[in-house]
Amino acid sequence: MKEAVENFLPVERDLFFALNGSDSIFLDNLFWTFTGRYVWVPLLLFLVVVFFYKSPRREGILATVFLILLFALCDQVSSGLFKP
Repeated sequence: MKEAVENFLPVERDLFFALNGSDSIFLDNLFWTFTGRYVWVPLLLFLVVVFFYKSPRREGILATVFLILLFALCDQVSSGLFKP
C-alpha cells in the first residue's frame, strides 16, 4: 500500500500544478462554475429521484434525509471550522 501511495504522489502533484498553474481561461471558468452552490442542484434532484425510483418509499425518504443531513453537516464544518 505504501508503495502505491509513493508512486501516486508525484503524479498527483504534477496534475495539481498543471491544472492550477495553467493560467487557462477555460479551466479558471470551469473550476469557478463548480464552486457555485446552485450548479449541484440538478445532480441532487437526480439522486433524490433515483433514491425513490430504485428503492422502497421508506428507504428513499431515509436516503434523502441523510443526504440533506450530510450537506448540512458539510456546510457547518466548512463555514465553522475552515472559514471562521
